[in-house]
Amino acid sequence: MSRFTSAVTEQGGQPSRHRRRFGHARPNLQPPLRDLGERLAAAFSLEELRDLAFTAAIEPESVPDDTRQQFALGLARAGWCRGRLGEVLAEAARQRPTRDWTIPALPDPPAEGCEEDPLPRPSVFGDSRQVATFVLLLLAAAAVVAAGVWWAGRPRPMTADFNIAVAAVDVAALDTDAEAIGQMLQQQVVAIVEGQLPDDTTATTAVSGERMPVVGDATAAKRLAEQVNAQLVIYGSAEAAGDTIRYTPRFYVLLDTVQADVGEMQGDASLEAPLSFTLPELLEATPPTGRTAAAAGLLTSFVRALVNVAGDDIPAARRHIDTAVAQTERYVNTYEPFAGREVVYLFASHIARIQAYESPDREAHLAAAQGHVEQALKINPNYGRGAIALGNLQFDRGDLFGARQTYLTAAALPNQPPDALVGVKAAQGLGNVHLRQLIGVQPTPGPCLDEVRRLADAGLAHYSAVIAAAGPEPDTPLRDLAARATFYRGEIHQLCAEVEAAALDYAAALEFDTGPPLVDEIATMQATLPRQEE
Repeated sequence: MSRFTSAVTEQGGQPSRHRRRFGHARPNLQPPLRDLGERLAAAFSLEELRDLAFTAAIEPESVPDDTRQQFALGLARAGWCRGRLGEVLAEAARQRPTRDWTIPALPDPPAEGCEEDPLPRPSVFGDSRQVATFVLLLLAAAAVVAAGVWWAGRPRPMTADFNIAVAAVDVAALDTDAEAIGQMLQQQVVAIVEGQLPDDTTATTAVSGERMPVVGDATAAKRLAEQVNAQLVIYGSAEAAGDTIRYTPRFYVLLDTVQADVGEMQGDASLEAPLSFTLPELLEATPPTGRTAAAAGLLTSFVRALVNVAGDDIPAARRHIDTAVAQTERYVNTYEPFAGREVVYLFASHIARIQAYESPDREAHLAAAQGHVEQALKINPNYGRGAIALGNLQFDRGDLFGARQTYLTAAALPNQPPDALVGVKAAQGLGNVHLRQLIGVQPTPGPCLDEVRRLADAGLAHYSAVIAAAGPEPDTPLRDLAARATFYRGEIHQLCAEVEAAALDYAAALEFDTGPPLVDEIATMQATLPRQEE
């Protein structure tokens, strides 16, 4: 039955070269705390964990072990034993707000010996109150066991540099042997992706379907990505088509804030080039052939490009995404068009745009990027993310009028996915256009009057719309957009000689805590503000 279970492919009984594992956890650590330790280790370096402990009022020197994994487990244990677990979780959430820091309810720690053995033990009772206490402890222990069983079934956080989670297949449309077929399909996807992982990068990669749940939409995919520390979630559904089983994949990309200014390489991506297998092929785990091999090839080229982007190897990413474009066109010409293929062109556009920032041949890369995104919009004219990408490229190339028209078009497109943030990004782009125009007519600070004032007010209004959409405690990427909008609003105020308003916006932008390079840009602008009289 091993072929029906999903796991990361191993060769020769040895761990795959793409994987990194934690050391063995202490056996007497409760499962929720062990899982918390693994999540802390996946999210923070050892030095960051020591700082986190200090902020939570736990002396780092009092937590045993010098490795990141063992320190993280010790910190989880110490937080529970010393009554500081809430502070540990709150600080972790403040520093890594996109991750899941929830844990099941835990019993109170024992009064003595907690850090030697964190499992509470009932004392011998001699009266009715002690009996009641004993019963309550038994109930609490039962709750802990139930929570442990539930927790043990959850997927474990992944620890490589680039993690790919393959969700369990949605088999609701299948009538017979659905569960077994779903497991075999999931195993096939794991094998296909891991078999094509790039060997031209120093970054470690991991692919896993172990304990992964069924994912039905982008919201659930994002939740799974945050839960297991995955940069890519592959999910989809299966259906019977004659004597074959057909699996239609979708992708959810969560690259932290890699090239966040580029804008669109995040979120849900539908690449509905189906993978079809006969039941004997699934039973024998036969490598795909024909049409399915063509679909698998373009999908794995797409994945390889993402791995290289995350590893900041943009030339390699460009090679792989260009291969994916060629494979997509060959698939369409040989077989038929498939829904969602505009995503390949969008990502090709963004990778070329990133390369333009790093190459002396900037215009050639920008022209290639614009050609790709125009092809994406030709395939799907209602593609809001593509319209935003085109506006960004027009802005980069100095076509402010074209960029303004494209952002307005994007903002008016109907039925856009909420997590694409098309309206918010259009407002940000329009603000950028007005700021660039303002700098052209008002290169040095001075009162903004007449037409200059109208440009300034329009830019302020667009940036304020972004900040309002983000709300008081935004998640990434709204946080990054709002931080930039606040900073650029400060620039407009400074250009209009509104020093106090500029200073307030620069300070507010720092509150978003987005880190460099924005913090450095804000510091540079703050240093140019005239000193106000006491």
